[in-house]
Amino acid sequence: MPKANSIERQFSTRCKYLSVAICIGLASCASAQFDVNSQLDRLIAKTLEGGEPYRLDNSMAFPEADGRGFQFTNPVVFDSAFKVAQAMKSPLSPGNYAVPVIAYGLMFGQAQPGDGQQYRLGQLSGRYSKVVNQLMVLGTIKSIAPAQLNAICWRISAGIPLSEMSKGDQAVIHSLIPEYEGSLKRDFLDGIHAQYRNLSLFLGGKSFEEELESLGDNGQHAAMLYRSRRYLLAKSIKDADLPSSIFQAFLPNELFVLPKIDNPPDCPWAEIRPGIFVRPAIYDGVWKQNWLEIHVNARKKTDGAQSSPTQTVETLGDLLGMNGTRMGSPLYARSPNALVGYSANDSSTPLLFIPDFITDK
Repeated sequence: MPKANSIERQFSTRCKYLSVAICIGLASCASAQFDVNSQLDRLIAKTLEGGEPYRLDNSMAFPEADGRGFQFTNPVVFDSAFKVAQAMKSPLSPGNYAVPVIAYGLMFGQAQPGDGQQYRLGQLSGRYSKVVNQLMVLGTIKSIAPAQLNAICWRISAGIPLSEMSKGDQAVIHSLIPEYEGSLKRDFLDGIHAQYRNLSLFLGGKSFEEELESLGDNGQHAAMLYRSRRYLLAKSIKDADLPSSIFQAFLPNELFVLPKIDNPPDCPWAEIRPGIFVRPAIYDGVWKQNWLEIHVNARKKTDGAQSSPTQTVETLGDLLGMNGTRMGSPLYARSPNALVGYSANDSSTPLLFIPDFITDK
């Protein structure tokens, strides 16, 4: 019997050691899981900050300006493509102006504005902001269909490399912005995917998208970009149907086009240059005609005296960040920085406003 008791004690002791080892192992796995998630989350944040094609948020909007010091009445209306093209290179005298603009949606998966939606003006920033600006300006000048032009913009914003785009999109990019083709060959999400593959053993069997979804705002944003590629590259979806297809996939119970606002207040003014105020007026929404309203104050002389009413200021091209030289088209924008509209309450997609060069109305 003593021998049997000794064997039982040894077995009991070994079980205790094994239990302790298992607990230590589980704790180590949990710690590794936490460290891996933190590591991936930091990588996503760094990747989005340094590599995301462009940045869109209300912090990029100009401060609201007080427009009570002047009246916006009887504006000079640039109501033809010819007049807009002329105004892009002709200095503006003090007064009021109205410029027709096409509004391109900058963010897929967000609602589109209805008539009267409130927008604040700002600009675009980010790694590919110049690429997108130049693509949209020159594409508008060359009468590329707004749906195709906007779809290319979204594919760039989702990080889709040039080699995966359609032959038609590649031809447009080669024609309009050949100097940027090299920079569009890289997939900025590749690094995140590669790190996921390296760490997948510690991630509990989650798919790439599931892991991104579990990592907070940055991860969810990266997951949205990654998921959207299935729609942006689907040959069965026409460019014109992409906005509604992506929106309904992400927000099936929401309104895609916001309802018209009856008797809406004017959008706020932004003083984009000293004494030069601009505000958008949303009428027809994405891919259709809207307006930018401009008020130019008379400038003051250096001695403080008021200038004469005939004194001129920047051209429309200067004001809208599109000044350039003529090269076989109404305007060749070398370094455009078009005005962007940010939804006043983040209810609908940011808009890129491009003067309407396409057709006489």
